[in-house]
Amino acid sequence: MHPGATFLSWLERPTSRWLLLILIPVLSFAMHSRIFSLELIGIHVWRQAQTETTISNFVEEDMNILNPRRNSRGSEDGIFRMEFPIMQWFFAVGHLTFGHSVSVSRYLSFFIGICSIWGMFFLVFALTRNQSKSLIAAWTFSFSPLFYYYTLNPLPDNFALCTAIAGMAFCFAWQP
Repeated sequence: MHPGATFLSWLERPTSRWLLLILIPVLSFAMHSRIFSLELIGIHVWRQAQTETTISNFVEEDMNILNPRRNSRGSEDGIFRMEFPIMQWFFAVGHLTFGHSVSVSRYLSFFIGICSIWGMFFLVFALTRNQSKSLIAAWTFSFSPLFYYYTLNPLPDNFALCTAIAGMAFCFAWQP
């Protein structure tokens, strides 16, 4: 028997799905562990800083989700409505609960990333009804370079990606 066939038959076992869906987050957490405590870094640090500023202003000034503020206010009130700030607001709740630090945003971003990986598994499973393909898709998605880099960055795009994947998974799961 071909070694690849043995691996694919192992992936079809019911226990392997749960093992890999738990192994992926644990391995990803271990690989990202040195980054959780770092300050904002990277090519999109300006966008991360803008997101963190909105979170900070929710925490320090007003938790009204309809009033996201930025720091450069001039003579205005600083309300900056470029997008609906649901992720920033939830992160502000996390900051109020666990303390105000970039690490809290990184942990919450990691959680969103893990939800995206699980969503990818369920999306591919809804499309193919094949557990092996779904596990391979979740694995490759989780360690694709771009997604791997952005997993810990507090960016609303991560939340949008997660909800888009989940929405497509639910949509295709309900199709006959």
